[in-house]
Amino acid sequence: MWLLGYKDSAHPILSLPELASRRGLISAADLDTFGIWRTYLPAIAQAGLLVRVARGVYGLPGHKHSRAAIACKCVRRGVLCLLSALHIHGLVPREPRTVWMAISPKSRKARLEFPVRFVRFSGRALADGIEHIELTRAPTLRVYSLEKTIADCFKFRHSINPRIPVAALRQALRQERCDPNLMREFAAICRVGRLVEPYLGQYASSA
Repeated sequence: MWLLGYKDSAHPILSLPELASRRGLISAADLDTFGIWRTYLPAIAQAGLLVRVARGVYGLPGHKHSRAAIACKCVRRGVLCLLSALHIHGLVPREPRTVWMAISPKSRKARLEFPVRFVRFSGRALADGIEHIELTRAPTLRVYSLEKTIADCFKFRHSINPRIPVAALRQALRQERCDPNLMREFAAICRVGRLVEPYLGQYASSA
């Protein structure tokens, strides 16, 4: 299928828009996977078949991508967290203007063309609870699970708003979307068990 895009092809221009359509956004790393020369990307963008949405990242003209999706494409090992993850899980109505992304202590902070707040996680706080959300014609979103996200919000409550994690937990429990056992597990990882337990107790007593 990708014959026209390989390095020995005379017309790789014909395969890149299809690749962008399937993946939503493409980068130089994607081209390496399929054996396509990296130098074709800016050339094809100049021809109008692709548009640059971030440094080294391109998509189809006329397609609008969320900042969260672009951030996931630009920061290969980053995970959407806190307010950005709450939005993806439907617990805040609007996509935050600033993308919140978890990275490891040694990761370099990528420079993007919109506001990004990097939060450094380590150990299980970084590795556990990651979900991969597949969207049609969009990059895969790496985001923490609902329970992990709420636990993180309690931990970083002073960096966002102390009311947000409480409201998110109550809403998730009311909608029966939150597993209390998983919530306790992630609260323990984030060391916020004593903050979370009263709300879980209230839910159990009212159920």
